[in-house]
Amino acid sequence: MITLTKTATEFGDITIAQSRVVGSHIYWQGGWQQREADRNGVSLAAYVHAIFGLLAQTSARATLMIGCGGGTLGTMLAHAGRSVIVVDINPQSIALARQYFSLPEHITCYVEDGASFLRRNEAVFDAIIIDAFIEEKVPRHLVPWISFAWYPNDWRLRDACS
Repeated sequence: MITLTKTATEFGDITIAQSRVVGSHIYWQGGWQQREADRNGVSLAAYVHAIFGLLAQTSARATLMIGCGGGTLGTMLAHAGRSVIVVDINPQSIALARQYFSLPEHITCYVEDGASFLRRNEAVFDAIIIDAFIEEKVPRHLVPWISFAWYPNDWRLRDACS
């Protein structure tokens, strides 16, 4: 591994490394590998491709992503013609996703806590993805929003299956 940058943030240290073998970029935060992507920002993580595949099978166009990390899912969705808004509490995550993981400039990003964003913002989305972690856990205050987002008849989530 080649360390490309190390950044200390109030949410933990972030290290961006490059694989010597395949050239991929790897996002580490607080000792946890969060993302790995090829040079075009395409994720090398199976779960990101699973979420992308699920969304690709729907008519979902407007997607809210809570949690940025390397922004690989947002990049993949944008390249597929989907509208994406990213919310992350850590401004460095967004900056590093743009610099090292090809997060497109046209993706609107907000630096804010995800739950606060959902409470204050009245926008309606076709899909809401909560992919925010503190170490290996979803932050406790976001857990109620996870079950909330699964109900397609909820006022915040358009039915993407119709």
